[in-house]
Amino acid sequence: MQSPINISLLDQIKISKIKRRSTYNPTMRQLACFRELVRQLSFSRAASSLSMSQPAFSLAISKLEYSLGARLFERSTNNVRLTSDGEAIRDHAEWMLSNYEQGNRDLRQILKIRQKSVCIGGSPNMAVVVVPVLAEWHKKKTNVTLRWKDINDEDVIDSIERGDVDIGIIKNSLPTKAPSREITSCHDLFILVNINHAMARNKSLSWDEIKDSVLITVTGSYEQKIIIKAASDNGATPLAIQYASCIESMYSRIGAGMGVGIVSDMRRVDDSSPKLAKIHLINSNMKWSLRLLMTERISSNRLEEVLDCRDFLYETLKASK
Repeated sequence: MQSPINISLLDQIKISKIKRRSTYNPTMRQLACFRELVRQLSFSRAASSLSMSQPAFSLAISKLEYSLGARLFERSTNNVRLTSDGEAIRDHAEWMLSNYEQGNRDLRQILKIRQKSVCIGGSPNMAVVVVPVLAEWHKKKTNVTLRWKDINDEDVIDSIERGDVDIGIIKNSLPTKAPSREITSCHDLFILVNINHAMARNKSLSWDEIKDSVLITVTGSYEQKIIIKAASDNGATPLAIQYASCIESMYSRIGAGMGVGIVSDMRRVDDSSPKLAKIHLINSNMKWSLRLLMTERISSNRLEEVLDCRDFLYETLKASK
C-alpha cells in the first residue's frame, strides 16, 4: 500500500494563499493605478496624478499584486521599476483599461441618444410612405435623433411590446392589443413601360388595354397583394403576372421589354430613368389601411417627442389619403 503524501505546514499555507488569490479579480481602479505607476515610476507622483493619497495608492498596487500572485514592481528608496511579470502584463492591462473606458463612453452615448430619440419600425413597403413624412417632422425637430428600422409586419407588434421601437406601422389586418390609431388611404396605380413600347405614347391607360400584357410587380409586399387582386378583378389572368424581388429588378426587366410594370404611388418611381415611361391607370384607386402603434415602454423624458412624432404622422397621413 502506497504511503500518503505528507505536505508541510509551509506548503499548506502557500496553497491556501494561492486559492484565496484566485477568488479576487483585479479592479479597473487597480489597473489604472498600475498604468499610472508605469508612466510615473514614482508612487507619490502617480498617486497625485490620480488625486489619491499615497497610502491608498500603495494599497491598490499591493492588492493588485496579491490578486495576480506576482510582484509587478521592484521598489527601493529612490527607484521604482517594472519586474518581468509587470512587463508581461503591461500591454494587456492597457488593453483592458482602453476597452473599459471606451465601453463607458459608448454607454453614455447610448443614453444620450435615447434622451432625445424616436425609433419607428415597419416593413420596407411602409417606409416608402412613412419615411418622407418623418423627414418633414424632423425638420422641426433637428435636435432629435430619428431612426427607422425595417421590420416584417408580423414582428412589429413584438418589437412594440418589447420596447425595441417607439412607434410601429402595420397593415390593419394584424391583431394587436397595443394602443393604436387607424388610417385608411387611397392610392393610384401606374404602369411603367419601356419608352419604345407602343403604350408609352399614352398619358393614361385602362385595365382593358393592359390586361393581356405581361404585368410585373414587386413581390413580398402588402402593395403586391392589393395589386394582384385589382388585376384579377379587372380580368388579368394569373399567368400574365410576374414578380420581381426588388424594384431594381423590375426596372431592368421593363427596360429590356420583358413586360410592363405596375406600381402604386406609394412607391417612388425613378422618374429620371431615360428608359421608362410612367402612365396613370384609370379607375385604379387602391384602398388600404394601416395602424400606428406606440409602445408603453417609453421613459418620461422621451414621451413628449414620441407623442409629437406619432401625432404628426397620423395627421399628415390622414390628410394625404
